[in-house]
Amino acid sequence: MAGPGRDHRLDFVNRENRIHTEKRAVPKGYAVQFLASNVNTANQSSLGFILTGPPLSSRYRYEITNSAGGVPVTGVGRVESDPQPITGIDVSGLPDGMLTLAIRVISREGAAGPRVTTQIVKSTEVLSVSVTSAAPSPTNASPIPFTISFSQPVSGFDLTDIAVTNGTAANLQTSDNATWTVDVTPEGQGAVELQLPAGVATASSGVASAASTATRVVYDSAAPSGYSVAFLAGPLTSADFEIRGAEQGSFYSFTISSSGGGVPVTGSGTIGAGAQQVSGLDLSGLADGTLTLTVTLADPLGNAGSPATGAMAKDASAPVIIAIMPPSAGDYDDL
Repeated sequence: MAGPGRDHRLDFVNRENRIHTEKRAVPKGYAVQFLASNVNTANQSSLGFILTGPPLSSRYRYEITNSAGGVPVTGVGRVESDPQPITGIDVSGLPDGMLTLAIRVISREGAAGPRVTTQIVKSTEVLSVSVTSAAPSPTNASPIPFTISFSQPVSGFDLTDIAVTNGTAANLQTSDNATWTVDVTPEGQGAVELQLPAGVATASSGVASAASTATRVVYDSAAPSGYSVAFLAGPLTSADFEIRGAEQGSFYSFTISSSGGGVPVTGSGTIGAGAQQVSGLDLSGLADGTLTLTVTLADPLGNAGSPATGAMAKDASAPVIIAIMPPSAGDYDDL
């Protein structure tokens, strides 16, 4: 017969309860953070967050809600690493507003940890930007002024954000952080192009700017060159000349003067296709001597080339009989 003593059955129950409690230890000390700084049209279908400090092999359950309503986005998964990234979450169905991510970690035994939250702003409004220039194209002005217009005030925008082809940007100015001006000094002849890539500026809502279209202004400061002039045969009191190798559409002006004096002949016109002939010039006001033709070309922007010259002699005086000589002696019956 057994004597009085401890009930060993109670020891067994207490030991089992202690083991069961230890196995159901509640996960704690974990944190969560979104990978992006904001949600916009570019990332709303592939949002991600990172979970740090969870026990390995535990499970997580999350829910993303919106302050403006909408159907919550939920998901579950197993912790396979620490930190644990969770990506590819589509929140495009939620309206703009403050998104709240709430997550719990559950141990392998089913013990649920505390609810941990983080927030992020969603705004799919487009921060548009346009680029214009008051300069005509082509232009010979340097620097070329450009105006950059955002649809709302922005921050984080500076000269390094501007993409320029064939030029250097400087003197970026703004009075309201929405409309900006910048000067671009061309590096050479030809197209000067300015464009803003996407994401170079941010609105107060956190929305990043869209890319602008490229704005192009052709820079042309080169004067016409390579042309020549020559007199063409003509009557003594009139003349024609030809301009060769000139740029079509450029303007010409000419002067014809004489070494013998008189009133110079002047004129102007526009170069057409091929060699340009100028005819029917009245030279009667010029005295006999060496005629000098001077032609200067300028392009439509006013860039003037170097003068080209040509020369010819003018002698409009009538022949003078200075002597009459009799024929030599002989038989002139046959004349």
